[in-house]
Amino acid sequence: MSVTRTGEPAGADPHRWWGLVIIALAQLMVVLDATIVNIALPSAQRDLGMSDGNRQWVITAYTLAFGGLLLLGGRIADLVGRKRTFVIGLIGFAAASALGGGATTASM
Repeated sequence: MSVTRTGEPAGADPHRWWGLVIIALAQLMVVLDATIVNIALPSAQRDLGMSDGNRQWVITAYTLAFGGLLLLGGRIADLVGRKRTFVIGLIGFAAASALGGGATTASM
């Protein structure tokens, strides 16, 4: 393996750090959404007339849906490509978050 004067491998892509930036931003989006759900849940419970048990189900359903879709997304990425699956997943995640934020009833 040859090394350049800057200490990087000779065949290294100069844009390789963009992947890390994109993945870090996607992770920030996930953590931010989960934080928003947990912070907004008491006022959503009050506004939508949910019981304490139903409030716990919101957290459980969020976690189960996220975990299940994460596993499914990994398999789909193997079949159709990582980049395409990543972009579709981000769009779907944003749409589902917006739909949840616009809920008018507890069942919605």
